[in-house]
Amino acid sequence: GRIRKSAVKIVKREVAASVSTMNNRLRPGELKRAQTPEAIFPNLTKGDQILRKELSMKSIPVPPPSSHNGSLIFSAILSNQRDWTWSAKFLLGIHEPIRHALFVMDRFLEQSQSQSKPVASHTLALESHVAEFFFWFKAYFVEYLLCQHEVKAAVLLPMLNLPEPTKQNILDVYHTIKQMLAQIQQLERALCVSGACSASSWLLRLQVLQSEIRQLNRTLHSALSREEMTLNAAMSAAFTERAFQSHIIPRIFRAIRAKRVVVPWIVERSKIWGGETEQRSIQGMLPFSAKFMYRKVWRPYFLNNVAVAM
Repeated sequence: GRIRKSAVKIVKREVAASVSTMNNRLRPGELKRAQTPEAIFPNLTKGDQILRKELSMKSIPVPPPSSHNGSLIFSAILSNQRDWTWSAKFLLGIHEPIRHALFVMDRFLEQSQSQSKPVASHTLALESHVAEFFFWFKAYFVEYLLCQHEVKAAVLLPMLNLPEPTKQNILDVYHTIKQMLAQIQQLERALCVSGACSASSWLLRLQVLQSEIRQLNRTLHSALSREEMTLNAAMSAAFTERAFQSHIIPRIFRAIRAKRVVVPWIVERSKIWGGETEQRSIQGMLPFSAKFMYRKVWRPYFLNNVAVAM
């Protein structure tokens, strides 16, 4: 336990130092390797078995989606299609891409662990894949995750009749999530510097990354579930579907910065959880000019850069 605690204390100190210098917003460009403090790992040779045991105990696999009438749904709160109000479908549209991405990341790291061997030739081949993972994680997943939260915080929450402590809880959990994202970034240098350690130590660092991703997974699943329980009813009470689409959707759309990442991610994933009918419905909410941009620019960009990795 002392080895794990030592590594965690060092990482936490560096996370606190790096997070304190960040603005509330973490842009992908701010998460470059050069700006990521190096995570310092102790010599793990002696305590490898102890650390592996501790990691395996806290590293619980992410459950797959449930299947309902041909749809694949990760949400535990809104899995029953009979409960799908217009507000429930709005929240599913935003949340399911996050849950699916977390599932894909978990499976990638799980397969990397199971297929690798503690020899340099295997870990060198994996190293390039892990480097690609970090690029995708920073440039697209973090961008989508923080963007959807910012839009809710700026546009949606102020219009809902919820107790202030409830609204504050929704906002506060993302301070924790941002720290988790920063901590995951810290592992990049430890994993993506060739020849920095032995093959067995590199695989152990990969296991640490997997454990951190699973902790993020659990935290996000919990946060999204709480939002679905809270916001679904509050949205239905505050707006009719027609009023929401007429007055709120345009404001939400304008607030989305990275449209070429966020918009097609929502639209493309909606076909998986809601079928073609739901996908057409979401596409129909786009402004006229945005429909053109979606077909000609945003969707091709998404397929070639974001979806190709999943």
